[in-house]
This record gives sequence, C-alpha cells and structure tokens, in this order.
Amino acid sequence: MAFIKKNIIAFIPALIWAGIIAFMSLLPHKKLPDSILTFSDKFMHAAIYWMLTLLFLFAFSLNTKTIIKSKSYIVFGTISFLFGVLIEFLQAYLSTNRSADWKDVVANCIGIFLAITTFKFISKSNLLDKYIFRKIK
Repeated sequence: MAFIKKNIIAFIPALIWAGIIAFMSLLPHKKLPDSILTFSDKFMHAAIYWMLTLLFLFAFSLNTKTIIKSKSYIVFGTISFLFGVLIEFLQAYLSTNRSADWKDVVANCIGIFLAITTFKFISKSNLLDKYIFRKIK
C-alpha cells in the first residue's frame, strides 16, 4: 500500500496541472484574465502541454528512478495528446462560447514533442542523476 501511495504522490503535480488546464480551457473567454489572452493562443497551448508532458515524465522517472525508455515517451506523449483532444471535444460540445480548433491540437503536439526532447536532453546530460536521484537515495 505504501508503494502505491508513493507512486501516486509523484503524479500529483501533473494531475493538478491537468485540472488547471481543464478548468481554464472550459471557462468562458470573458472570465479569463486579460494577461493570459495577450499571449499567442498557439504559443500558450504549446507551453501548457510542454509542462504537462514534462510533469508526467518527471513523475514516472522519480517512481522508477531510472532513465525512461522510448515506450514510456510514447505512452506519456499519447496521454497528453488524448487529454488535449478531450479538452477540444469538451469545448466543442459542452461549452457555449468556446470552440474546438484542430490548430490547438497541433500546437499541443508541438509542446508534447518539445517536452520529450527537453526531457531526453536532461536525461542524457545526467542532470536527473546529479540533482534528483542522488537526493532521493
């Protein structure tokens, strides 16, 4: 039971971030802060999904304390992608003043790809071993 709790705890930041994404994505435009709306919409999508994917990858890496294999990149990239598609679907069918946009999904994919690339760089440069895993052991 302690093993399961420990594994779930590592994913809490990613799940909170996903909740924030869902909440902000389904809010009416009128209720969003003006500072958010001043950035490019597609840049925001890429940045948000970059962070979501990185949080998933870090959580998985902390749980396994090993370098992530290619299959794991595909799994967490797919989870982030499907979450983005679900949000677009909900915007199209549940929101009265928001709409789905396939360009948002493309921007999400760019963010996911950049997150995987970023994480691979961090992994190959041994930054995880140097600063994270050493403190956990």
